[in-house]
Amino acid sequence: MKPTSALPLIIWVIAAAIFSGLLGLFRLSHGQSVPVSPINIILTLPAIALVLLALAYPIYRYRKQLLDWASMGTAGGSQKSANHRPKRLDPFYAVRVLLLAKASAIAGAIFAGWHIGLVILQLTTPVISPKVWSNIAGLVGSVITVVVGLIVERLCRIPDSGEPEAPATGEVTPA
Repeated sequence: MKPTSALPLIIWVIAAAIFSGLLGLFRLSHGQSVPVSPINIILTLPAIALVLLALAYPIYRYRKQLLDWASMGTAGGSQKSANHRPKRLDPFYAVRVLLLAKASAIAGAIFAGWHIGLVILQLTTPVISPKVWSNIAGLVGSVITVVVGLIVERLCRIPDSGEPEAPATGEVTPA
């Protein structure tokens, strides 16, 4: 799986911002109010980011132990044989955390776009409602979720082994 690049996230942000801005304009033109983020969204998005960080901590610890173990082998020769390689992390756990991180980054980008559209709409109306702070708080929570998702996704990458990769020809080579 390829790491999440910035372009798809930017596209999701722009699409969600346009949609929420148009929906808000439609609601205003029909005498309704602009949608406001409820407290559960404001609290849930950073909570998801915290849970994701907690789930990624064993992966971070394993990578750190693996790097320490590898650096002992280059420094002392026989020290590496005396110290055991760190216990291998369950690969299914790492893949699940990786998928959760990718999904959180994409969902956070969609929520960020939604909130950007609503905040822009609220700030451009003649009367600025104090409820704009709820949407700003939702935007901050969304950005936190995107950033944590991208950090955890990078953390779940397999470290380089130092060997050059075979060129990608698109053909499948038998094992």
